[in-house]
Amino acid sequence: MDHFRAYPVARTIDVRMAVAAIQQQELFPEMSALQRSNVGTIISELGTNILKYASSGRILLRAIRSGTRRGVEVLAIDDGPGIPDIAQAMQDRYTTGNTLGLGLGAVQRLASEFQLRCPPHGGTHARAVCWMQDEEADSSGPAAPPVTKPAAPVTGS
Repeated sequence: MDHFRAYPVARTIDVRMAVAAIQQQELFPEMSALQRSNVGTIISELGTNILKYASSGRILLRAIRSGTRRGVEVLAIDDGPGIPDIAQAMQDRYTTGNTLGLGLGAVQRLASEFQLRCPPHGGTHARAVCWMQDEEADSSGPAAPPVTKPAAPVTGS
């Protein structure tokens, strides 16, 4: 699958539909149950943020490959007001809403790669990639925790 599957997000049920899509084994047959759960959590957190802070947007999903690595890419895009201070928003327990303020940090910890940016014209663009472990790595014992890259604002559109 080299194209994105798009899930418009305007209601809670829309977020649930995007989460359910990652559970369909025919779409992502190589993912383990744990990986599906992690990606589902990422989709849920990012989709819920769209509903809370922007009213509507979209979640895009696709399978990706890089050499022998396989993974899933999740994009969450909205046209809301954006995040004034991305570094502050990434801190656990920081919130501008009535929440625990743990969502973006959780996404960053669950993803192999995570970027968050707010273009000058508004909106928020989040990109999370979850690389799957190779079967050989899985059989050799516990895997090392995924390496995460700090979210950094990207200027421009």
